[in-house]
Amino acid sequence: MSKLELKTEADRYVIVTRRFAAPPEAVYKAHIEPALVQKWMLGPAGWTMPVCICEAKPGGKIRYEWSDGKGRGFFLTGEFVALEPYKRLLHVERMHMPNPTPDNHVETRFEPDGSGTLMVMKMTLPDAKTREAMLATGMEHGMEASYARLEGMLGSGQDKANGQRPSVHVSIDVPKLDDGVRFYAEVFGFVEKSRPFAAMAILDANNVTVCMHEKASGSRSSPASEEKRHYERHWTSVHIDLHVEDFDAVLEKVRAAGGTVEMEFRNQGPMPAGFCADPFGNGFCVIGEHKSRGTGT
Repeated sequence: MSKLELKTEADRYVIVTRRFAAPPEAVYKAHIEPALVQKWMLGPAGWTMPVCICEAKPGGKIRYEWSDGKGRGFFLTGEFVALEPYKRLLHVERMHMPNPTPDNHVETRFEPDGSGTLMVMKMTLPDAKTREAMLATGMEHGMEASYARLEGMLGSGQDKANGQRPSVHVSIDVPKLDDGVRFYAEVFGFVEKSRPFAAMAILDANNVTVCMHEKASGSRSSPASEEKRHYERHWTSVHIDLHVEDFDAVLEKVRAAGGTVEMEFRNQGPMPAGFCADPFGNGFCVIGEHKSRGTGT
């Protein structure tokens, strides 16, 4: 599943968001240093960038030339307008295929997101017709292929015993999507960021992305299993632990929002814990702060 999220606003804007498991400084540099740009901004497999001009300064020129090695190619030209190191880039670009497209004004922001980065790119096109033509190219597929390559490149310098570490998202199945979004917003403050499909919502849980899916009771959970989804109380050996500051207040929110608190453990370990379930039968644990910090005793 693509990590890139694309949406439109009004009739001239395209908003692209993408999270990276690397700090803003690293992601920012990968967008302005030619030696790095040439390694990842390639689109689908098989393409290369034999020419990469990227003058990272106001008024600096941009020229990227791509080739598939089989005689096909195209190029992009543009100029930087403003740069705020590690935070923001503003540039103008046009594709030549071979005729130049109208100017695309692009603002890219790099925002801290836990230990990683939330990249937000806003494209401003001259009119609705130009935007429609751009979206019709299926550009998001090439963009995501490039960003996946960038993410792997940013992680390649880390000390990893078992290869590249994946970024982790959490999926929660619920029978009614709006009810699920409402429960986790009221109790834990999850924020809905997008709804790529009618039956799927992307929630921001601070340092984790939650993908919530509307799935009917009785539907097959997997082609490899005869088990079917049900929303009576259930628990799995892989479940969610939610660490909170105010343990008692969150347990009250669970109850008030229609969930249940089944067991509370206040003196059996260094942190208080509560076994809970949402209104859809999904089990989870609420974990309070360490007792030495003066909470959850």
